[in-house]
Amino acid sequence: MKFIKYKQVARITLYGFDDLYNSNSSSVYTEPLNTVYFKTNVDVNGTPVGNNAKRMRFQIKGLDNVRLSEHARFCIESLKVPFLYDSSNNDVKSLGQTILRMSNLSSINCYDSHGNGQTDPVIFTGQTHTSQQRVGTSTTNRIYQNYELSSVFYNPYPEILYNFPISSNFLNNRYLDFTFIMQFVDGDFIDLTVDQEYFDLFHISFIVYDLDEEELLLTSTQDVDLKKIGETLPRKINNIR
Repeated sequence: MKFIKYKQVARITLYGFDDLYNSNSSSVYTEPLNTVYFKTNVDVNGTPVGNNAKRMRFQIKGLDNVRLSEHARFCIESLKVPFLYDSSNNDVKSLGQTILRMSNLSSINCYDSHGNGQTDPVIFTGQTHTSQQRVGTSTTNRIYQNYELSSVFYNPYPEILYNFPISSNFLNNRYLDFTFIMQFVDGDFIDLTVDQEYFDLFHISFIVYDLDEEELLLTSTQDVDLKKIGETLPRKINNIR
């Protein structure tokens, strides 16, 4: 019989304001999406209005001497996915799902319908929370849409959820790379001159742990020599005439 021990070997915490691509315009680009938001957010020529994806890179130091086994796992502990706000219109910019990919993980046995198995694996999908509020009378009724700030996600079951297999030399990586893919409407897009402050609010913490499989042996009993005990099955008794 075997049992598994979970042994934590490292913790990694990253903050958006330490992004090496902070305020770097080359870190944003347009990622086609098969959504109504993306398809309708176009100019008069039908061209997408602007960039909806942002790359982030973080430098890792001091962990390359940590030894991992071939059973090591990389697990999300907590996560804060920012959404972008348009202060000029006093309204939220990014809507719907925000897809978060990580390029340092293997895409083997990982599939998402957007990437179609050809991209970096998705490690999390954030969602903009909205609610509607009606204000006015029966004749002047207006609907206002309220948006809630995205809350911090805490992994409730790290042994099973949001963890990924990694190689024994994973912590030799000098950098960890992420990609945010967002959705916009009404001519909005990522503009780092005003949106960098919201990307600064991103944070993610990981736990790196090993799985140790061990044999569960009964050591509280002595070995039994069956030859000394002899036969234990009932013997056949001949009928006495």
